[in-house]
Amino acid sequence: MVSYLRIPGWPLVYTCLLLVLLLPVVSGWAQAPARPAPEPAVGSRPAPAAEALAVVNGKPIEGSTFQEEVVGNWASRVLQDVIARRVVWDEAARLGLSITTAELNARLKALKQPYGSESAFEEMLRNTGETEEHFTLRVKTDMLLDKIVARRGSVTDAELQAYYDKHRSDYVHPPRVHLYELVTTDLAAAYAGSRRISGGEDFPLVAKEMSVAPSASTGGDLGLVSADQVPAGLLRATAFSLEAGQVSNPLLVDGKYYLLYVSEVQKGSSGTLEEVKPALLEAIKKEKGLTREAVLDALLRAASIQVVWEPLRYLNVHYQQARRRALMVDGKSVDLPLDPRIEGGRMVLVVKPMLLAMGATVKWDAQAMTLTAVKDSRQAVLTVGKPIMMAGEKAVPILAPRLQEDMVLTEPRPLVEALGGSLRWDPMRNTLFVKSVSEPETAPEPTPEG
Repeated sequence: MVSYLRIPGWPLVYTCLLLVLLLPVVSGWAQAPARPAPEPAVGSRPAPAAEALAVVNGKPIEGSTFQEEVVGNWASRVLQDVIARRVVWDEAARLGLSITTAELNARLKALKQPYGSESAFEEMLRNTGETEEHFTLRVKTDMLLDKIVARRGSVTDAELQAYYDKHRSDYVHPPRVHLYELVTTDLAAAYAGSRRISGGEDFPLVAKEMSVAPSASTGGDLGLVSADQVPAGLLRATAFSLEAGQVSNPLLVDGKYYLLYVSEVQKGSSGTLEEVKPALLEAIKKEKGLTREAVLDALLRAASIQVVWEPLRYLNVHYQQARRRALMVDGKSVDLPLDPRIEGGRMVLVVKPMLLAMGATVKWDAQAMTLTAVKDSRQAVLTVGKPIMMAGEKAVPILAPRLQEDMVLTEPRPLVEALGGSLRWDPMRNTLFVKSVSEPETAPEPTPEG
């Protein structure tokens, strides 16, 4: 889903024109709830279609031509940006969130600091065609979204520790060496270089004068490298056997002679929890849907959005598709012939694709109107129209299965659990996650809202 907050400011000529053209076309905006603060007015009078905007070689470029180009190339993206901004401000108003002047000024100061001066910052704005008012609006929207994300949840110390313990191998730092090379085409030159270095000359200086490798321009400096960055064989073995400050003897590799020098050795280690905490937080937030992108997508799915301007009405399909509930089994997306729906507070879907993705065998008996699923030593039998499922010898209540277009629909939970699996509904991603092998849940599942 296109995010207003992921795309830099558009050239002002497009923004001014399009905001005037498009702001009134999203239905219901006039009755929208009050936001924490009014958005600055951005816009100017769009050029009349018959008015010439420019003259090239004596030929006019009319407003109609310009507007066709704008609609075809920019309007969709700009409208989606404006819609995204609106849902953020509306959600902030609903939650009673706002940005104080002090908070806004502090963020603006931090963003301007890399430019060195106010004039350099203003030049950047001119180059991008954005006004300072619109830049401030974008920053304020970002800040509101950050507060909305924080309200949705946080990462606890226990979650950090558990994730670190489970993924410790992902945060191992391999051994590295700061490696230099001096490459010659004959042995005599290699030994000559070796004598100069052992005589006290700096390796980088000698390499810059004598080496035939491209690295000669930097004194043979290859930087900090891990084993997989050095060609396998003699070069790798030698590089990682040298101690800091040591120079190798000449090494013959592929017809050339190499002198290797290691200035620093970094031993391999596992990053401590504190060292890798930022990466852990990012990974956990992504899993939990506590990122700007995930929260904004959830807000857009929940919003009532109808584009009524004819040239962009096709966007309604985009927003409708974004609201579709998804199914993931063991980390893989499963296509369903019918969209999952909510009935009586429970999700209902076509069960066969899910069962097959779990690795079960599925058999349909048209005469008995039963669907039998077998996985390993477990069996579940559904009967169309009956609110009882047989899980082995045990009768389990279930939403009465029904047929639709010759497909069996019912709620997935009893069926998944009967076959030894587990499931979790993620409202942030609008997705049902199923695992073919049960995993303990850390928190109760929320009931999906229709």
